[in-house]
This record gives sequence, structure tokens and C-alpha cells, in this order.
Amino acid sequence: MRRDFVTSAFGVGAGQFILFAATPLLTRAYSPQEFGIYAVSFAIAGVFATIAALRFDLALSSASSPDVRALLNFALWLPLVTVPALSLVLLGLQQIFTFAMPLDTFELIIATAATSIFQGMVLVTWAYCTRLGRFRTSAALRILQSASFVAAALFLFNSLVYSMLLSWGVTILAMLAILLREKSLSFHGGSLAQIKRYRQISVVSTPVTLLDSLTLAMPVIFIGIAFGDQSAGQYSQVQRLITAPLMLLAMSISPIFLKHGGEAFRSGKSILSIAKKIFIAIALLALLYSIVVYFTGEKIIYLFMGDIWRTETQFIILCLLPIVFRSCISPFSGIFPLVGRIFIGSSWQIVYFTSTVSIILWSYNRLEINEFLLLFLLHEFLLYSLYLAFMVVVARGADNEKERQGSGL
Repeated sequence: MRRDFVTSAFGVGAGQFILFAATPLLTRAYSPQEFGIYAVSFAIAGVFATIAALRFDLALSSASSPDVRALLNFALWLPLVTVPALSLVLLGLQQIFTFAMPLDTFELIIATAATSIFQGMVLVTWAYCTRLGRFRTSAALRILQSASFVAAALFLFNSLVYSMLLSWGVTILAMLAILLREKSLSFHGGSLAQIKRYRQISVVSTPVTLLDSLTLAMPVIFIGIAFGDQSAGQYSQVQRLITAPLMLLAMSISPIFLKHGGEAFRSGKSILSIAKKIFIAIALLALLYSIVVYFTGEKIIYLFMGDIWRTETQFIILCLLPIVFRSCISPFSGIFPLVGRIFIGSSWQIVYFTSTVSIILWSYNRLEINEFLLLFLLHEFLLYSLYLAFMVVVARGADNEKERQGSGL
């Protein structure tokens, strides 16, 4: 498990390092307002991408070996259908109810939808690599995506949105080439019987994932609407820079836990003991990092981003702490599908979505941006503490059930 973590962390870390190293150039080449438009497009594309395969990618972690290739092929082509369909539904609703779209030009809408398709396909291939333990391939793709984005933003386009589109397109083309060379790819989705065996995961997980990704995207979209693209750019870019190590940690841990937690569950070992060890390590590292940021954050932001970006400690901490809570707990969300308790995770997700919408609606035209961020911080602490409690209960129940089965009771 340690070697897998190092490999996964290297891929995510190298990709993040490329973005980190390019930050001084990008933040001087593009204004906070341009970063705000990119942040909104990035958030919307992320929402569509996570459900583009209708969560059949999630089934890859628990599928029996004969079904893996069929699931891969079926899930890989789904984004080509689901994303255009979702985009048309959204545009139709906008025409009927005449609400303001976060992206106000047709070109931005098309670019964001195309990004969602490519990103959704990449997420499927990452899940496939995780199932097979091919962390080197996954790491290489993460590096390629980050490098392509930076190169496109600095040398090809005068647009962060188009650079994002190109980077995900290059990444999926590289992965498709690997799959074709290995003859793992076909243009049919496998037998219907194989796919239907995992439809419950899709039916239950897709709405939950939609709520989850939409909830995570709503703050930056709300900030863009309520406080302007410049504030959205300030918030998203400062948060992205200052939380990069934590996101690296969470992104590296999540596939490792899915793989080894899944193996532990299938072999009758304790999932909770694995999760507990990893959680303690993450929490200690996150605490130490938060202390470092508190004392050095202003200097780091000024050094890397220049003098037109917000550097005050209060703003930095308000951007940081919600990600601290999330990065310590969200890597273990795979517990619910692994032990067949998706509905329990779903109930938390519904509460989380409802409470996030509520505070956003209440905050509109009532709070300044720092006041909203403080309210959002308290909300994240309370809701993710509840999420952690749900995970512990579910994992303990699964472990106890395995013990009873092992003792023949």
C-alpha cells in the first residue's frame, strides 16, 4: 500500500507542482476577473464530468474481474451521450424560466460542455487504472493534464477556459491510445447482462454524486454571481494555491483507500482499522500545514501571485479551513459503496446539499464576502463532522458483520 501511495502521490504531486510553479506566470498573464470566469467554468465542468458516466466508473472498484472490461467500455462512451443531453436540458430550462446563466456566451458554454465530456472520460480511465493498480499510468496522465493546461495558457491561447479544454482533450487521447494498444477498448459496451448487474450503483450513486459535486461547485458560482468575477477569481485562485498540498494528499489517498479498502472488505478484514490509520496521519499533517499557512500565508500569496491579489491572513484562513475538513474526511467516502450502504451516504449528501443551498440563499444581498466565507467555514465543519460519524458507524457495522460471519453466528 505504501508503494501505491507514493506512486499516486507522485503523479498528483507532480501535476500540482507544475501548476504551482506556473502560478507566478499565470497570475501575471491573467487578471482575477479572467480567473473568476475560469473558476466558474471549471466548477460547472466538474459537476457534469462527475456524473457523465452515470457512476458506472464507481462500480469498477467492486466489480468482479470478468465484468471490468465491459464496464470500462460502457462507462467510457457514456459522457458522449449524457453531457450533451444534460446541456440541452439546462439550456431548455433557462429558456423556459429565463434565469441568468453563470457563463454568458455561447462559446464558453460549448467549451465547458466539451471539457465535461473529456474530463468525464478521463475519470473513467482513472477508475480503471485504480482497479488494476496501475498507478503509474494514472500518475502520468495527471502530469500530462497539468502540463498541457499550463503550456496552452501561456503559449497557445489567451483563455484559461480553452486551455482547460485542450488539456483534458490531450489527456483522454493519450489514454485512449494506451487502451487501443492493449486491445482493452472496443466500440460496444459489453453484454447487457454484465452492465445490468451494476445498475443499482448507478441509480443510487448518480443523484448522490450530482448533489455532492453541485454542492462543492455552488460557493464559487455564488461568489461570482453575488460579488463578481473578480471576487470569484480571488477566492478560487488563492484557495487553489494555498490548499494544493492538502488536495494532493486527499487525491492521492482516495484511490489507495478504494483499492486496499476494497481488498480488505472482500477478504473479510477490517475496513475501519485501515481508515483509522490513514485518517490520523492525514489529520496530523493537515494540522501542521494549517499552522504553517497561518504564519507564512501572506508572504506566499504575495510572492507567487503579485500585489493585485488578496493576501490578508483572515481571507487566507477562511479559504483554507473548509478544504482542511474536506481533505481529511472525503477520501473515505468510498466506504459507503464498498460495504453496500450507499443510502446512508446519500442521506448525508441530501442534508449537505440542502444546508449549502440554504446558507447561500440566505447570504445573498445580506453578507459581505468575508462574512459569507466565515458562515461557510462553520457549515463545513459541522457537516463534515457528521459525515465522519456516518462513516465510522457504517465501517464498524461492516466489520462486525464480517466477524459474525467468520465465527459462524
